[in-house]
Amino acid sequence: MSNNNLQALRNHLFDVIERLKESNDPSADTKDTISLEIAKEITEAAKVIVNSSKIEVDFLRVAEKLDSSDKLVHNMNQTGFFLTDGSTQTKK
Repeated sequence: MSNNNLQALRNHLFDVIERLKESNDPSADTKDTISLEIAKEITEAAKVIVNSSKIEVDFLRVAEKLDSSDKLVHNMNQTGFFLTDGSTQTKK
């Protein structure tokens, strides 16, 4: 995936689904198919990415409630906790 974001992940997962469907077609070209084992490995990796995004959202919810949330988010951006360009803001 050239773009590492959730939309690219969705697109990739839909591609996996299509390739799995093609795997059941005996006349399908092998380059258009995917094994069940590889599909499972891809979806497991996708789950990790989605779960890490959920953690980031949960953190933002907690940070919103803190008085020093802007400072806290800034510090977390500096440590690489968020996969952003460092412009993450919380609401006041």
